[in-house]
This record gives sequence, structure tokens and C-alpha cells, in this order.
Amino acid sequence: MKKRHLTYLSILFLFFLILYSCRRDVKNFVNGQSVPSSTVESAQIWHDTHISTTAIRLKAKWNQAYTLTANGGQLLVVPAPERTLANINFNIRRVFVFTLSGGQVTNGEIIEFLGNKYNVTDNLDALIANYFTKQSTSGFSGSIFEYDINYMRISNAKFENGKRVSTQTALVNVKGVQMNAQIALSKLKLKVNDIVPVTYVGWPDGDIGADCTVTYEEADGYTNGRLTDITYTFISMSCPSASSSSSSSAASNEDPNNPPYGGGGGGGGGGGGGGGAPDPKDPCTEKGAINGLSTTNFPTTNASILSSTSSSGNEYGANLQYNSLTGNTLKTASITTQNSNSTWTPSAFTWDATNGYTMGYTHGHPAGGAESPDDVFAIVRNVNNPLIAAGPPGSVDAYKQNASVTVVTSTATYVVTIKDWPTIQNMQTTFDALPINPTTHLNSFDQDYADKGSTYLSSTAGSTVGDATLSALFQKFGNTINVYKKANGAATFSPIQGAVDANGKAIILPYNCP
Repeated sequence: MKKRHLTYLSILFLFFLILYSCRRDVKNFVNGQSVPSSTVESAQIWHDTHISTTAIRLKAKWNQAYTLTANGGQLLVVPAPERTLANINFNIRRVFVFTLSGGQVTNGEIIEFLGNKYNVTDNLDALIANYFTKQSTSGFSGSIFEYDINYMRISNAKFENGKRVSTQTALVNVKGVQMNAQIALSKLKLKVNDIVPVTYVGWPDGDIGADCTVTYEEADGYTNGRLTDITYTFISMSCPSASSSSSSSAASNEDPNNPPYGGGGGGGGGGGGGGGAPDPKDPCTEKGAINGLSTTNFPTTNASILSSTSSSGNEYGANLQYNSLTGNTLKTASITTQNSNSTWTPSAFTWDATNGYTMGYTHGHPAGGAESPDDVFAIVRNVNNPLIAAGPPGSVDAYKQNASVTVVTSTATYVVTIKDWPTIQNMQTTFDALPINPTTHLNSFDQDYADKGSTYLSSTAGSTVGDATLSALFQKFGNTINVYKKANGAATFSPIQGAVDANGKAIILPYNCP
């Protein structure tokens, strides 16, 4: 009996040995083609070496990988898990797309295709190929969202019947408690240029469960560069309890490898995190990185800037040059001045390990105001600096993650980072094209910022120039930026936000972190 048992086990072992020895060659036979294992392994290695430890972990279905030709080049397409959608008008697919050269991966990203009354699944290959060759797909209505390999948003595009439109769009995920408050305050919604009408499409009746995660599409309409309307279209909802009105199960909601659509690092409406790891651009998460600078020469540099600015009445400043792409240790700063009370020009931009990676600037404002629009757009422009493009792998992502501008005043220090890169880059393009008034030396964007600050200062009892400029900054930039403030003498920076009161008046408030 014992001998027969051993014989059985030997045969079983041999069977599995044969089965798994063959599996390596056939596991990627998809869509009528066999993808070499070496190609898939190259993508897996590239993915694992570029993924951040804090990234949202979207699972790649490596055994379903297939290749696709686009503009004469080769792409490796790897499907990702999908989630059930509540809105029957929408159809969505998300995939990893790796660019191939000689069978080896040179780049990778995540793409989401959201079809509005359009079957994305049946037309997926055409959508992918056309997207990478900058062509439109005939008849396609919906949106395309591009993310880096860490599921951080890079760009978006909206289409109507195959034609790209100017509307900016994003997939956003928020908790029900935030969404209910947002809907209740929709008429007071504060956005980039002004208070604009907000429309909600397809939302369920009544309050949404406080612990539910809601996915919606935000579409911001622009006319001549000015925000004119906002539309929030309900996509789906996942709740902790399977008995809710959710169209997704609790198991799907809790699966760290299957986060909600929309990735991280952007979006309006109170947060764009997709689940899983924390969104590094959530103010409550990012404040840790900002306060982490206090362990480097950041406080010493700011103290020197404040001393020189206060004693001379002129602006002094320094480049913030990091020692590496992955850390937040700063090199010793060289403080400079142009002996002007309203202008400071940064030193030469550098992007290498020897001279440092220039991730932003810090400078003094003798009049006491926080960042101006020009300060914010200065760090936005640098993302297109040729030195970054020619830098080490991951340079653009590192810059977007770490870029900041700091202003030091006699009462407080302010730090601004970029939260929504696609939107703010469009704003910067519009800003740079605006004509300068020869009398005021301001363009219309700067003038409106100044007018809003002046209105706040004159209408808010006990307000300071710092408060007024912060309010104006939020009124102009809305959710595209994160702002942190540290009063002189305080130990740490805290996030703050722009809002409106019950009368529609712009105000500034602390950003309440758990």
C-alpha cells in the first residue's frame, strides 16, 4: 500500500512538472499571438524598478499581455482589473501600456479609456493605437486618462464623436461624507477663476453613505481660457456593506490591487486618491514631506532670507536643490538678490547629482504677502525644462512630486506645491499668452489676483496682507495647488484651504487632517 502511494505521488509530481514546464511558453498566447516570455519579464522588471513604495498598487494581468503595433512601433498591452459601473451609459477599460524597442521595455504607463455610450472594450486596440499616434478614433465619445506607472495622473483628453474638445476632465474618488457636503455647497463652489455653475448628472437620490467611495467624472468647461461651467457625472459607488446600493461588492472595494478608477495626484472635489496607498498629494499626506524639510538646511536658509529681506527691504532668495531624485535632502543654498523690493530672480537651473536637482525656490516678500501667480507659474514652467527631459529615468515624475515655491515673510512662511498638473499647465499656457498692461505692468490674471486680495483685505476685519494674498491665490488656483503655512515661531507647517462662507464670501480655513 505504501509503495502504491509513492508511485501515485511520483506520477502526480511528473504531471505537474510537465504542466508547468509548458506553461512558460503558452501563458501569454492571447488574441491569436504568442508574446515571448522575455518581453513580459522585461515589462515586469521595468514596472518593479519604477514603482514607488507609496504608489497605488494596481494589479497587472501579466498572463493576458499582448503586443500591438502603433505608428510602426511595438507596444505591450497588459490588462488591469475592472470594476462594475453603476452608470449604464459608461464603459471603461484600464490597461498598462509599455513601449518596446528591440523586445525590451523603454517606458510604461497606465491608460484609462472611458466611453460615454461607446463600447470601449470592442474598440480598445484602436483606441490605444490611435492615442499613441496622436490620432482620434472615429465615433469615440468619452475621455482618455494617462497616468504614470505609479497611477499618478499625467494628462487627460475629452472627445465628442471622435473630435477632441477643450473641456478638461478627471476621474475623481471621494468618500460619501465629502461628497454629500460638496453637493450641499455646490452653489458656492469655488473654482479657478470665479464661482461658476455646477451641474450634477445621474446621481442617486438622498445622501450617500459616509463610508462609501464615489467615483465621478468632473468636466470643466472653458471659454477663452476662463472656467465657465463644471459638470459632475456619477460613475459608480463602492460601500463597505454589500447590502448598500453600491454596484460594486465590498470585496472589490477592499482589494488593494483593484483600486477605484482615477488613480491619484489630482482632481477636484476633495481628493483624487484611488484607494490603497495614500495619495502623496493629499495635503494631510504631503505635509509630512514639507515638514521633513525642517531636518535639512531649509529652516537655516529661510532664516537667512528673512534676516536679509527684513534689514534691506529687498527680496532675497535661493534655489531649492535636492541631493537626489528620491530624497528630500537639500544642498547648502546660495542666497542671492537683485536689490529689488518686488523681484527676485532664481539662480541657474541645475539637474544633476553634482550641482543638485532644482525642485523649486524659496524667497522673501518684504510686503508680507504669500505667493503670487508668477511665483506659482515659475515652478510649473520648469517641468518642461530640457535638463529634466534629459535627466535620469523618473526625472519628470520626481519634479512633479517635489516641486514647490516658498515665501518667507515677517509673520509666516508659506509653501505651495502643485496638485493638479494637467489643469495648471493649461492655466500657465493661457497666462503666458496674456498681454501686459503697460501702465500697471500686470496681465489680466495678475490684476484680478490683486483685486481679489484688495477686496478681501478691505472687507475682512483683522485680516493681514498674508491672509488677503492667500485668499486671492485660492480664488485663482482653486484645487490645482496645495498650500502650507507655518507662523514664525511655530514648529511645523499645516495645510490650509480656500472656501466660501454662507454668504458666498471667500475665506481661508485650516485643512482638517485626521
